[in-house]
Amino acid sequence: MICTYSKEFSKEGVTAVENAFISQYLPLASGDAVKVYLYGLYACRDAAANQDLAAFSKALNCPEEDIKSAFSFWEEFGIVSVISDSPFTVKYNSVAEAGYSKP
Repeated sequence: MICTYSKEFSKEGVTAVENAFISQYLPLASGDAVKVYLYGLYACRDAAANQDLAAFSKALNCPEEDIKSAFSFWEEFGIVSVISDSPFTVKYNSVAEAGYSKP
């Protein structure tokens, strides 16, 4: 097995990622798009990480426009919805229910 958890890891918080995201969407995306998606998922569960677009940008060392572009990419598949541009707000949707099928 290539990957395993340390004992300490299991004591920490965990951000769940749907298997459908890994098997269906991850291969379609750039590294930055994946980074934005995962950090946003993490921010949904961590109030300290879930502040505003500027803080999100700083945490990822990624320009705000790139973050918006990444979320627009995911929105095309229906796994997120951009709710507002001011303040920038994103809602995460069920990956399994988005229903993407590989061509």
